[in-house]
Amino acid sequence: MNEQIYLVKSYLLNTVFTERNVGGVSLVCTALCFSLLAGCTPYSVPIRIKTDKTAKVISVDDSRQIITMGSPYVYLEKPDVDWAQARVDAAAMCRKRTGHELAEPVGSTRRECLRQVGTDCVQYAIVGDYRCIEPAESQ
Repeated sequence: MNEQIYLVKSYLLNTVFTERNVGGVSLVCTALCFSLLAGCTPYSVPIRIKTDKTAKVISVDDSRQIITMGSPYVYLEKPDVDWAQARVDAAAMCRKRTGHELAEPVGSTRRECLRQVGTDCVQYAIVGDYRCIEPAESQ
């Protein structure tokens, strides 16, 4: 199998870099070899899958009045979190814990490692902090 991969790689390098006439047959053969090579190699390019996520309460710091909202995901996911809904949920938690009506974002969202195997992180969480505040007085 390794000899076949070596032969295909050699052919590709020779075809792509040394062949002057890139006609229809050569182009088709090169494309076919690339597709075969992609299926034969032990390494593949990871494909990130976009997933809709709902943020949940991760932690509450009553002394600082900070609610941390987040959503766990695995390496191959590309989470799309509804941060507007997270802010509404954080405000509900603020009303419950502190009596404040609103929650405002503090800083930007960040990625944290939740579970590590060896030196690799296999589960992440995308998190954001919200501070409990009182609504501004209407004038």
